[in-house]
This record gives sequence, C-alpha cells and structure tokens, in this order.
Amino acid sequence: MKYGICIVLSALLLAAPVQAKAQEWISGYELKEMPHTFTVKVGADGLVKDGKAVVLPDDAAIYQKDGAMMLPAGPFLNALVGNISLEWDENNGVLHAVWVKKHFIFDTNEKEVRDTGMFSISLQGMERRGTQLFLPLRAWQEILPEIYCKAQDISWDAKTRTATLRYTAKELETGGEVPAPTGTGVMPEYILQPTQEYTRIKNLGGGYFSAETPDPERKTLVLDSSGKTLQAYGGTTGILYAGEDCFQIEDHGPNGEDIYITDKNGKKLFQMGLKDDIRFVEGLSQTRKDGAVGFLDTKGALAIPAEYFDAGDFSEGLAAVGILDKTLVDDWHAGRRWGYIDKKGTLVIDTKYVSCGSFHEGLAYVCREKGKFGYIDKTGQEVILPQYDWASDFYNGTAFVLEGRGTNDGRLWVIDHAGKKIKLLAKTPSAGSSRKMRGVVVIENTAMFRGMPVSFDTYFDADGELTHVESIWLQNSSDGLMAVQDTRTGKWGYADKNWHWVIAPIFDDVESFRDGYAVVQQKTEQGDIEKGIIKKP
Repeated sequence: MKYGICIVLSALLLAAPVQAKAQEWISGYELKEMPHTFTVKVGADGLVKDGKAVVLPDDAAIYQKDGAMMLPAGPFLNALVGNISLEWDENNGVLHAVWVKKHFIFDTNEKEVRDTGMFSISLQGMERRGTQLFLPLRAWQEILPEIYCKAQDISWDAKTRTATLRYTAKELETGGEVPAPTGTGVMPEYILQPTQEYTRIKNLGGGYFSAETPDPERKTLVLDSSGKTLQAYGGTTGILYAGEDCFQIEDHGPNGEDIYITDKNGKKLFQMGLKDDIRFVEGLSQTRKDGAVGFLDTKGALAIPAEYFDAGDFSEGLAAVGILDKTLVDDWHAGRRWGYIDKKGTLVIDTKYVSCGSFHEGLAYVCREKGKFGYIDKTGQEVILPQYDWASDFYNGTAFVLEGRGTNDGRLWVIDHAGKKIKLLAKTPSAGSSRKMRGVVVIENTAMFRGMPVSFDTYFDADGELTHVESIWLQNSSDGLMAVQDTRTGKWGYADKNWHWVIAPIFDDVESFRDGYAVVQQKTEQGDIEKGIIKKP
C-alpha cells in the first residue's frame, strides 16, 4: 500500500485551493514490516545483525550474567537505527541517548529507561562497566516499540550458546509513480478568453471573480460567471465572497480602511466592524460583538443576539452554540457547554455537551464528559449513545468512529445511521491523531525511512485504505478534476479520478477548479502572460 510522507506542503494542500502541481509527488512510499535478526554470543565479536557482524568498541564486549546476555546499550542502539548521540551525566549516573527527536534517559540508579515524560520502563539487571551501559537482551523487547520496532521472539541455542532476537521494523520504501493521464481531453470552454487586460484574476467562489487592471488606471473589478463586470473600485481593493450573492469589500482609501458588505451589483448593504469576518450560510453569518458571538442576516440586522462564547455555522437549519456555565469552571472542559439553536435563536437542544459538530444527513456528533462521542438527531435524541473516542460527520450514509484511541487496542470503524459497525478499517495502536474530511479520515503515523523517523498520513474512505495515487488525488483535486502537468510538453491540463485527460493540457499555468470554474494562464509568442477563466465541462 502506498503513502504520502506528511510534510508541511501536504498540510497546506489540504487547507486551501492551490495550484495542484502533481509532479511534486513522483514517488510513493510503501509501508513494510521488515524482518530483522540479531544473533548474540559472548565476546567482542558476538553481535551480528542480519548476518553481518557489528563492530563493538573495545570496552563493549558482550558477557553473560545470571543466565542473561548483557548487551552494550549505545552500540546496540546504533546497530538498530544508527545516528545515536550518547552522553553520560556522571553526577546522576544517567546515560542520555538522543536520536533525532527521541531522547532516551537510561537511569542506573532507578534502574529504568524513560524519555522526557512519555514513557518509563523498569530495567532490572542494568549495570555500568567503564564507559558502557549494559542491559539484558530481554529488556530490549520493551524498548523496541519506542523506535518503531516490534520484538517477535528470543530463542536460545544451548549448543552454540547463542541467543537470537527476531523483530520487525516499520519502514517506508520509495516505489510507485504517479500515472501519466491517458487520452487527449477536450478543448476548454472559456467564459473569459485569455487576455492581458487583467494583471490578476482570483476565483472568489460561487461563480464570481475579482480582477485587477494594470497601472496607471488600476481598478479592482467583480466579474460574474459570464465574464461581465458587476462592480468596479479604484486602486487595490480587497474583495471576498461572503455567500448568498454578497461581497465583503475592504477599501484601503486615503481616509483609512473601510469595510462593508454589498450585494452582487455593488449596492452597499451594511457597514462591518474591522474585526468581523462575514460568511453567510443558510442566510445567516456569525458576528462577534464585545467578545460574544451572534448572527447577522444579509441586511446586517442582528437576527440572533450575540450571547454565545462561540458558535458553528448553520447546517440543516440548526447551529451549534456554546455557553460558559460558571458553576462548572472547575470541570475538565472549563465550563464550556454546547447545544443547538434554530434560525430564530431558540435553543432547541440543551447546552449539555462539551463539544459537538454540525448536522449532516440529519445527525450530528456530540461529546459528553470524559471525551465520549455519539450522535443525536434534530430533536436532541441520542440515537447513537456516546461511547467513542472520536467521531466524524456523516457522509453518503456512513461515518467514522474510533475506539481505544492511544491504546494497543485502537479500532477505526465505519458505522451507519443506526450505529451498526459496517467495516473495521484499521487497527490504530500508534495513531497520533485523526482529522476529518468529507467522507475521508486521515490517521497520522510514524515509521522509519532511510534510518530516520518520518511522519506520514494514511487515508481511508468508507471502503478502506486509499492508495498513494488515490491520496494524491484526494489532496489535490477539486470539483472532480485535478490539475496535472504533461511531462512531454510541460503544459498543464485537467484529469479525472481515473487519470484520463478531461481538459487538454494546453496551458502554461493553472489553478484548481472551484465551484465549476478555474483561472488559467497562457504565454504569448512575445512571452507576455494572458489570464482567462474556463468552465468545467
């Protein structure tokens, strides 16, 4: 199975529509449980890994004590993973072993190994000889999981007086390439032919665009999905789409900053506060007044008073809202309690949850005390009792739930509206966290890559784990298309999920589709840049 290594770039790709450069993921990564074997016998040449002798320092010869093979900690760690930095704290009898971000503390007084607060393992039989710290071979069975390995067994050959430790290591290997799209694709349908009339075009969403004209008569325009100019402003004016055919205008004029909301034709509807961020969903937008949250209508009227410490957007007619219960300030969630209101501001589901989500397909996840998640319907009935350690929104009839998070018995399940477990997706004892996406769950994990620990993401949909190629598609596609560069010509076009060209690669640069439209660029023979807007076929 293929994976993408989790780096800052991949996080940015998940966060916002960007130019999706598929060629940044030429190679995939395959997670393997790689078997390894150490053979151990008394002497300076008594350590062998996978059939190859490990050279030990002069004072690190293996010896036997009380029936146990005693191994030098530093050389053995280096044989396991390499790049270990060792330093003795002579005053406290502690050996510090640092490997990338891992910091192991071997305490000869307490007879234990620990890190900086995450774990502690008792190691009876530990002893120091000269500059080396020695541990019984069996002790490494408990330490191996901390370096992404798992002991299989230890055996003893009385005839050769040799001990054998077998273990597996979670390792990533490069392999698998992103496929080249097939077919030819169709020529694009333009709503705005490539032109030098605009120095910048931005897809605002909802079928609207902002465009800037060049100096000296610089203007900022709002265009509709036919390319028609709806609004025009002098200079550089910030324009955001606020939903419901409304726009947030930030006018940086000579008299200071002015922020207000207009309709699609530029008619001023109401003034905004400098710290407001208006986004209408189902006709209402959150607004913050004196530190509290309420809701505005599209005329700027306060439809729901600002009396909540936080709130979510409306979804299926209801919005999650949070209050502060001062009688609960000493509880684990600092007195914050959540419920739901309707569009009249009436509390229809009591504020009794410590967190909750928005409604999807008639259900919303909620979290009670002690972090257990379940689901309620729009009457407030708990149709799936709080019992999980994490839960996602419903999408296409299913949702994801996690049991045993952070334990060796973690389970990621797909459930239906009745709470029935449909499919076990993964056993996740080492899952660090989960992130919700529409119809997809992302589990963060860690493994070895070329002797170094790396973080990577594993993606699942309701059918199971996604391949590396499917994960690339997920991170970079929008509106069912993904921008891909033709490796033969260097031109950009758009491919579908099956890696077939849908729009022919004829562009010099492209942006992702958003709400059915995309901004594209082409160069003239003179090298000038022309910008246009295309429509999804």
